[in-house]
Amino acid sequence: MDIFYLIILIVTAFTIASAAGFGSSIIGLSIGLNLYPLTFLMPVLLPLNIIINLIIVLRNRSNISPEILKKIMILFPAGMIPGILIFLNFAMSKSIIIIFAAFILSISLRDIYRQYYNAHFLSAEFGKLNRSCLEKIYMFTAGMLHGIFATGGPLLVLATAGLNPGKDAFRSTLPLVWASMNIILTITYIPAGIFNETTLKTTMLLLPFALTGFFIGEYIHKEINEEHFKTLVSLLLIASASAMIIKNLII
Repeated sequence: MDIFYLIILIVTAFTIASAAGFGSSIIGLSIGLNLYPLTFLMPVLLPLNIIINLIIVLRNRSNISPEILKKIMILFPAGMIPGILIFLNFAMSKSIIIIFAAFILSISLRDIYRQYYNAHFLSAEFGKLNRSCLEKIYMFTAGMLHGIFATGGPLLVLATAGLNPGKDAFRSTLPLVWASMNIILTITYIPAGIFNETTLKTTMLLLPFALTGFFIGEYIHKEINEEHFKTLVSLLLIASASAMIIKNLII
């Protein structure tokens, strides 16, 4: 693997994620899967993600919401179990990559639609019963997607939207969830041989660049128009996901 391109990928992913306020794994995989296999990227990205999220947790621990944690910590981990099994058995399958790309494409198009048309998918007209069922489905599916791709964030945000926790509570609590769940994922990679001495060395080599990207992103977040930046990120994800689908359907 060309380490130069990997460094560029890590700096870019953590800069964009820090500035936009969401998933380094989504950004890293969306771009990186056009260059590297899933079984290489996941054990490299996850430990970096854990370290960055633990930094966020320590800096914002006073805003962590026990209410959000209680809502998440049953169905989300339960969904991760089949997700991990799918990853361990089918990570090299092209169909898995196409599913991931289709997921990224759909949430990116949804985000743009919501941003410009102010549409909400768990709106009041669903009724309390249907809303509760949808939240449970989103929560379990988010866990499954996290088990496969470590990218359960978008559906988890939908599942917890009804709590109205506030921006600070949300951005402080979810990093604790990601750090905890990603530690579990990384541990499951050890007996499978996916996380090993080589990937650990690669991760440690890339850590300074992940930290650099994180702090650059924090600076950018304070200086830019957040809505415009998120639109650019969505367009980047749409382009990357489309390229991934085309590549895996043709080759």
